[in-house]
Amino acid sequence: MSSIKITFTKAFGQVIGDTTESLDGSLKIKDPCMIQFGNNQLGLIPILGTAKEKELILPKGEYTEQLFTPVEEIYNYYQSQFGSGIQLATSPGGNNGSIIR
Repeated sequence: MSSIKITFTKAFGQVIGDTTESLDGSLKIKDPCMIQFGNNQLGLIPILGTAKEKELILPKGEYTEQLFTPVEEIYNYYQSQFGSGIQLATSPGGNNGSIIR
């Protein structure tokens, strides 16, 4: 099963994308982006922006084994860039917390 999740990686820091966990412990991330914050702004930097491939496979040990559900603002921003473009009224995990205050 895949879903939009955040993980922390050794090489890229915080990464968001459509994730699928494999039985061998690797993590496949479709349309992966690094999350950047600054001056009360959110930025998503595509990791594979210059490559034809759009899926990053991280072996076990290269990412935290815990996946996190993004807050509403990050989820909606990611979806507007890589998903259907439809904005949800609530966050995917039911947590309506805000990251930018």
